[in-house]
Amino acid sequence: MVSGYLEHAGYKVYELQHAAEIMPKCASVQMDAILLDINLAKLAVYAEKINIFAKSKHIPIIFISESEYFDINYAFDLGADDYITQPVKRAELLIKIKTHLRTAKLARQLIASEARQTAILFHSPIGIAYTDLELDVYKTNSQFLVQYGYNEDIKNLSNILSGSAVDKFSAKKQWLEQLLQQGCLECEVQTLHKNGQVNWTYLRGKLINSELPEQGLVWTLDDISERKQAEDQLKLAATVFEVSGEAMIIMDVNYMVKSINPAMQRLSGYHVAELLRYSIAELLDSSYREETLQDILALVIKDQQWQGELWLNQKNSKQVPVRVMLNSVNRPDGSISHFVALLADISEHKEQEQELKHRANHDPLTGLPNRNLFFIRLKESLTLAQRMQYHVVLMYLDLDGFKPINDTLGHGKGDEVLQLVAKKLLNCVREVDTVARLGGDEFVIILNGTSNEQVSVTAERLVNTLTLSIDDKLPLSVSIGISVFPNDTINPIKLLQYADEAMYQAKQQGKHAYCWHGESPLVS
Repeated sequence: MVSGYLEHAGYKVYELQHAAEIMPKCASVQMDAILLDINLAKLAVYAEKINIFAKSKHIPIIFISESEYFDINYAFDLGADDYITQPVKRAELLIKIKTHLRTAKLARQLIASEARQTAILFHSPIGIAYTDLELDVYKTNSQFLVQYGYNEDIKNLSNILSGSAVDKFSAKKQWLEQLLQQGCLECEVQTLHKNGQVNWTYLRGKLINSELPEQGLVWTLDDISERKQAEDQLKLAATVFEVSGEAMIIMDVNYMVKSINPAMQRLSGYHVAELLRYSIAELLDSSYREETLQDILALVIKDQQWQGELWLNQKNSKQVPVRVMLNSVNRPDGSISHFVALLADISEHKEQEQELKHRANHDPLTGLPNRNLFFIRLKESLTLAQRMQYHVVLMYLDLDGFKPINDTLGHGKGDEVLQLVAKKLLNCVREVDTVARLGGDEFVIILNGTSNEQVSVTAERLVNTLTLSIDDKLPLSVSIGISVFPNDTINPIKLLQYADEAMYQAKQQGKHAYCWHGESPLVS
């Protein structure tokens, strides 16, 4: 059934019979996702290798469970990114596959972008050129032009090589073979300045994207002639500081701002002159971390660098999350002359994290906590109640008459009714309580620290509130089952089971009612 759903949606599916077949198959075929309908205990032997491989390739792993009550935490420990319970619903399956594939694609794009930025920063004190696989130059930085005497008129990278045409052709062929096999190249070569002067250059080449070699190559060329090295690096560092996409702050030994680059001006909203009287402590906020900013700065002095996530105080009084790298700049004698901070805005990344976390724990239709978050909340409530010696009440709610509404008025109307019910349930309980949707027309409520009398009042309020007439012709009501911790049981699964059984007892005795576990319902 799952294969049929996926193939009908346009996916190519490979069905394997044993977990041991996964790694060999992945080695021969490029996989976009792995779905495991397999016993967890049998999978554990292979889980580590599968997980390491999948994470390295950003391949999502989705478990298909035969039961709603399988060990979710254990599944995630084995490397699952998500799970689906039997029977598999086509819409849920396709939505999860699409979401995880999109997330994996974004992750790969982010890694590629970060790799390019890292390469630019790492090689910034030297010449940089971008070429195609034939070494035709389509972009260079200013240091490259200074280093070899060109004025944006260089056509091919081999033009700077010293030697005959045969030597240049041989070098081009050898470089390309190594780059396509290994993805990178490093060597020392003799180069020719446009004015005829011969110098030595340390050459590095790298495929911009090893998966798509046609995107071209990035080259860094370091003039290792002593006379020019210091001057050239200084010029290039100044250029990179101005044009870099990474926000940069230069500070003195007292952490006072001495200069910022244009990227930092855009990120912070401040002009250079406005920040010259600021210390780094006024710009960066570490209040949510265990270590203070003073602790972080002390680590920079000790280890010469620190990196982590902080908050940047912008000029508009807002805060933005940033990834920060702090480095000390040391003189030859080891003393510190300056500090440098590199900042990258990670707002979008944080928003994506929050969105994924919300999706994993909330029902997409009603916005209520889903089964996963419900059990987390229930275990937390029971743990606290046991420590503080109070009761926790679990209510299991099932709508009466929902199926005729769905069948008569359509699923769209049914969804509207479920959303309406969710809002009414939230209005009937306190903020300290939890309302969750288990699926279909079944809801659960966790009431923390309450009494039998308060529960009865709440149950009656729920029954009355959910006594509705949909489109003035189709009746809707609710049947509620109630179980109590620790009176009925201290086991969360049993507590849910007892509430479910009490709900069915309420239905059998006429619906539109609530029933305590082991007692008769009180009909409103």
